Amino acid sequence: MTAVNRFVDWLRRHPVAADMALVVTIMAFSIFAVNHEEASPSNRELDWFAYVLIVGTCLPILTRRSFPVASAWVMLGFTTPYWVLDYPDEAVGTTMLIAIYSVGAHIDRPRSLNHGVALIATILIVGTAGVISPDEDLPWFAIPAFLVMYGTAWVLGDNLRTRRAYMRGLERTAAHAEGRRQAEASRAVADERTRIARELHDVVAHSMSVMVVQAGAARRVLE
Repeated sequence: MTAVNRFVDWLRRHPVAADMALVVTIMAFSIFAVNHEEASPSNRELDWFAYVLIVGTCLPILTRRSFPVASAWVMLGFTTPYWVLDYPDEAVGTTMLIAIYSVGAHIDRPRSLNHGVALIATILIVGTAGVISPDEDLPWFAIPAFLVMYGTAWVLGDNLRTRRAYMRGLERTAAHAEGRRQAEASRAVADERTRIARELHDVVAHSMSVMVVQAGAARRVLE
């Protein structure tokens, strides 16, 4: 196993640590990106509130496995004002990809579909407002791009959930088959022991009968 495979396996066995690393990475990259993004006349200058919103969009990743729906809406609650206030958004939207992916991956399909559609619809509404507003420079093709990006994130999460459910079903089937095999093996052993005991009983009984007959015959001969 290579070092990369060992690292990936370690992350799978330690999901909390993996999410913490993800939060730190995205937060650092987002802050770096917005500070080094090319200046735009329509963008607001970064201030303390922008950094609060960036942190608020990243921290809910820590609870995305346990509370995917709540985490996604909290992320959107911080991301939406960041977009509306027109701060530089080079990498901030990445957290919403993770949020929608987690909704598709960690809850049942009817609920994940409802929340996924609602989340994506909210993003499209905010994006459409940005396209329509004369003070914004958001191009019209950003709307279908948002739909494709965030829709793909949900589909990938849903596929992961489906594969996990399929694997759990296979594991349950294999465990049931193994239990049945062990039960059949135990029953076969018990049947074999019963057969051997019966044969031994018959042999011993026959031998005892022969001994009794021979003892009776010997007594008569001696007389």
